[in-house]
Amino acid sequence: MVMDRLTTEVSILRDNKELIGKGRITGDVIHDLDVELKYRRRGIATEIVRKLIGLGGRRLFVHVKNMPAIRLYQKCGFEIVDDDGRFYKMRLMGGE
Repeated sequence: MVMDRLTTEVSILRDNKELIGKGRITGDVIHDLDVELKYRRRGIATEIVRKLIGLGGRRLFVHVKNMPAIRLYQKCGFEIVDDDGRFYKMRLMGGE
């Protein structure tokens, strides 16, 4: 039996018009997090990740060289649980 998984997107809009950031969750996996370059370093990605956690996000994958993203996810409560040499698998730890 194949089960479809619902994908939910969280979007942040400026003045309800311009998309400045987004992220998705499928099952408990967070993916496709992106913030427009000119809006980075303003807490928008943190806000999106926290909203995705609130929707049940507990796991994600991140490239081992993407240090800004790794630091963001660690700040939000994720820890590295596996390393295939190219991507880290991260899992939400604790009760956040």
